Amino acid sequence: MKSKLAVLWLSLAYVCLPAYAQVIKTPDINIGTGSLKNRVCLYDGKAYSLGSILQVGRVYLECVPEKSIEKNGKLMWKQIKD
Repeated sequence: MKSKLAVLWLSLAYVCLPAYAQVIKTPDINIGTGSLKNRVCLYDGKAYSLGSILQVGRVYLECVPEKSIEKNGKLMWKQIKD
């Protein structure tokens, strides 16, 4: 008898619960993941790869890893000292 009641209860829950379910549609969001695949340094709206060197006035900048221990981390501009 208990197993029949359990089956009946589960059957009713299966039929009735979807009526109470609410579907929420969220908008698509583009976070620009294409640029995340390429490690680059940015300057003046242009992308430069690892090892690139720029002269800005009298200063030279090199595109280097932000953290020396990471092999696939962010890049940054570092001033080249004389």
